[in-house]
Amino acid sequence: MQTMIEFTGGGAPRKYPLSGINLNLLEINPQRANGNITLSNQTFLEQKAFTFKEILIPLLKGIERPFYALTPKKDGIFRLAWNEKKCAFTLAEVLITLGIIGIVAAMTLPGVITDYRKKSTAKQLQQAYNFLQQTVQFAQNDYGDMKNWECFLPNACTDEEFAKKYIIPYFKDPNIKTSRSLTSAGYKDFPKGLNGETTMTDWSYCIKTPQGYYYLLTHYTLGDGTRTTFGVGIDINGEAPPNVMGRDIFRVTYGYNISAKNHYRLQMYNYNNKDRDELLRTNCNKNYLGEYCGAVIEMDGWEIKDDYPW
Repeated sequence: MQTMIEFTGGGAPRKYPLSGINLNLLEINPQRANGNITLSNQTFLEQKAFTFKEILIPLLKGIERPFYALTPKKDGIFRLAWNEKKCAFTLAEVLITLGIIGIVAAMTLPGVITDYRKKSTAKQLQQAYNFLQQTVQFAQNDYGDMKNWECFLPNACTDEEFAKKYIIPYFKDPNIKTSRSLTSAGYKDFPKGLNGETTMTDWSYCIKTPQGYYYLLTHYTLGDGTRTTFGVGIDINGEAPPNVMGRDIFRVTYGYNISAKNHYRLQMYNYNNKDRDELLRTNCNKNYLGEYCGAVIEMDGWEIKDDYPW
């Protein structure tokens, strides 16, 4: 029996002997037709016989679809038709792709998370600081300029008395809560500085706001002994970690400003009025506590820049 090949689709099946197909002149235009292949513009010349391999490889090169079948039948005829398998990735290809995605994510995700935390920290600090500034404005409406507040006289007020007179009433929020120590406020340990040293051990009074901000108070007497000033540590996430100065705790001060004698105001802790570079060099870095870091963030427009000791 003579070996033949059958092309089906687009009309009645046509059978040709392998010896009757000139592959050099065969122009293939594959189209879908009843699940098989339609060949157009065929030229057939009686030349020589072709082996199975000689006809299969050139023929399939002209067909764009990668899945095919050339199946011998019992009658000795080879039938060329679409293989209905669908394209898909192998398990190995999927795993390799997932691995690459995982590597890229591992390289980029920490940076994304850090950027988000920096922006969130700066925004929360700005809001918490603005809340405190508003209380100053309201308190000055009732008690006059800050320099005349009686609590700035030596030993005139405790931290609690200062808070209850000049701060808490002006939050104008009935949900304000207070604690008389960091322990009763929920802190398991005293906060740390950027250099890892324990700090704020003598800070006693805590004001808690519904926004989750904690205002921790302390006071100290100026060098000449004539005036007292009060300091506030703004903890933007309460007793939750890390509880590190310059990371989630930032110092604010009321009272005397050295560079403008007898001028009293609320400001981020920097009452030598140092410039940004000096603050980074002399305190806001990991060799120091980081008490001046809030002032750096304020100077940078309430942003945490790349050179900030995060």
